[in-house]
Amino acid sequence: FQTIADARTVPNGVITALAEDADGVIWVGSTNGLLRFDGQRVLHESDRSAALPRAFVQSLHASPDGRLWVGLQGFGVWWRDPVTGAFEPVPPPDSDAVPQGGGLAPLAIASDGEGGVWVADARDGARRIDARGRWVAGSHVMAGNSVRTLLVDRQGRLWLGHRGGLARVESGGLTPVPGFEGRY
Repeated sequence: FQTIADARTVPNGVITALAEDADGVIWVGSTNGLLRFDGQRVLHESDRSAALPRAFVQSLHASPDGRLWVGLQGFGVWWRDPVTGAFEPVPPPDSDAVPQGGGLAPLAIASDGEGGVWVADARDGARRIDARGRWVAGSHVMAGNSVRTLLVDRQGRLWLGHRGGLARVESGGLTPVPGFEGRY
């Protein structure tokens, strides 16, 4: 093992999330912002990207199209354009409202297989963001529940780890997975 960064380099000394993008850059979430490791040095992304808040990074996801998705506590979901390197917030939805900022606690992000992502919320289920970076109306599942993690499998089914156990979304709706009910 090789130490890349220590407590002096990582804000508050706590790493909260990790992702590797298509260029091999390792992205590091911390309780006080996003860092990047380019193979040589660790850089604080908020020093390079003025738009990106220096906030608690709850989740990171590098999607196949090259975008980096960042879940920030109190600031919602952001994405990094792979061409320009600029970070942009996902705008609030027009309907099926997600409270922008303080209301969203994006604990996990996973590619949906169609260029978008699913976002797990610590307080209010999961929702989908399309390839254009817009919330998909009507995609809200498990409203009012704490979804801690999620996965889209090879068949395109969404799996949700939540306070009540494990469930998956299929054509007929939400299906609890037997043997996982009531497990947290």
